[in-house]
Amino acid sequence: MEELLKVDNLSVVYHSNNGDVQAVRQISFNVKPGRTIAIVGESGCGKSATAKALMKLNDNGHGEIKEHSKIIYKGKDILKYSDEEMATYRGGEVAIIFQDALTALNPTMRIGKQIAENIILHKKDISKKQAMQEAVKLLEYVGIPDPVKRARQYPHEFSGGMRQRVMIAIAIACRPNILIADEPTTALDVTIQAQIIKLLKELQNSLNMSIILITHDLGVVADIAHDIAVMYGGEIVEMGTCDEIFYEPRHPYTKALLNSVTRIDEKKKRLVTIEGMPPNLIDDIKGCAFYDRCTYSMERCRNFKPQKTIVSDTHNFACFRDMNTDKEEEGLDGR
Repeated sequence: MEELLKVDNLSVVYHSNNGDVQAVRQISFNVKPGRTIAIVGESGCGKSATAKALMKLNDNGHGEIKEHSKIIYKGKDILKYSDEEMATYRGGEVAIIFQDALTALNPTMRIGKQIAENIILHKKDISKKQAMQEAVKLLEYVGIPDPVKRARQYPHEFSGGMRQRVMIAIAIACRPNILIADEPTTALDVTIQAQIIKLLKELQNSLNMSIILITHDLGVVADIAHDIAVMYGGEIVEMGTCDEIFYEPRHPYTKALLNSVTRIDEKKKRLVTIEGMPPNLIDDIKGCAFYDRCTYSMERCRNFKPQKTIVSDTHNFACFRDMNTDKEEEGLDGR
């Protein structure tokens, strides 16, 4: 299966008064048609910076996508797109659901108009009346009751779950090939989380759409993701199918994330946490970024960056130790 989107050697830097923040450090992954890839990890590991880079939203005065980076969509690098091509790509070919629906929506504009705005932008031959009619249909499509009435209301009149559905309606208005969902279940209770994930799955099946799901919650991705990329310190430390990551984790950080997921069948078990804090991405990280927090770390982990170990065509990880066999890998320290 050929990839729809290919990310190659992507690096993103944010310039600050304290120095350059190396938010994303030479990551690579593919997005295949009709499949969902989840990018998981703690806050500050580079997930959202990656999502914004795919829309070229952080290539501005404060942020910079490095020259060696490539984001290939249907065979062409979007980093070389003209302004006109980029306008068609954003929202038309690839759409994004931002992390906080309340702040992403315009509080002074009616919901129907916000949806219609995206339709008018990408469909030049459509009238405002037709766009509003389409907006009402989209509200109904994403499960919002009484869509005609709701289209005339403002964001503050919607619950958190309903606002998230509105964001999804805006994103799918032009039937994009790829939907980027950046923490779509943040601040929602578990019942609403399940409804949003179910909705995304239904939309994927009906629209034959690829999804890039950004989240810190492995429990969320278990029911929707085909492939998973585990990020830490701005790098992808492990990549595999959903089954490979959940049942055969190879990297200590992946295993730590899985151990921290609560289970309803282990009520008396103490909650597991990952001690310490993620690294400062302004710092130059010579070795493994997880070194200070890893219970399996060795001295060479501090000074040498582990290279990628290929387990299969779909599964790879970057560590000196294989957590599946608990054996130390040889010859991976770059010396």
